[in-house]
Amino acid sequence: MRNYSIVCLKQNYFDKHKTHFEILGKPQRPHFVLLLSICHLTFAIPFRTNAHKPKNNGISHCYFFKTSSRKEKSAKGRIPALDFSKSLVIEDEDIDFQTKIDDNEFKEIQDNRQLIEEKFKKYLQYFITSIQRKENLEHPIIKFSTLHYFTAELSTIPL
Repeated sequence: MRNYSIVCLKQNYFDKHKTHFEILGKPQRPHFVLLLSICHLTFAIPFRTNAHKPKNNGISHCYFFKTSSRKEKSAKGRIPALDFSKSLVIEDEDIDFQTKIDDNEFKEIQDNRQLIEEKFKKYLQYFITSIQRKENLEHPIIKFSTLHYFTAELSTIPL
C-alpha cells in the first residue's frame, strides 16, 4: 500500500490486540484508516465521527475535517476527524481492503496531504518525547493514546 491509502483493517488485527483497551475494536463496524509511512513504520490513523477539540491550546491530536458531510451525524460539539492519538502500527498483512470514504473528506485529504502528515509527525514527536522524558503522562492525548502499545516500534524512530 502507498502513503495516503484509505483501507479497512482485518478483524484478526483487533483480535490480536483485544487486551489493549484503548484500541477501538468494534466488530459491527468497519475500521476505516488512513495509512501513513513514517520512517520504516506504517501507521493506520482511524477516521472518527465524533472527535472533540482539545480544551487547551496545546498540540492537536486530530486533523479535523472542515468539509465532511458526516458532520450532521456527529454529536453536538464534535467533529469528524483523523484521530492521531488512536493510531496503530500495522503490517501489510493487517490490511483487509481498500475502501471509499465521504467524497468531501477524500478531497480534503488529497488537498491537505502534507499538512496532515506534518500534524501527525508533530503529534508523534510530542508523544515519543513525553514518554522518554516521563512528562505530560496524565495529559489525555498521551494517557489514552494507543501508541503506548507500540513503544518498542516507536523507539526506532529518530527524533
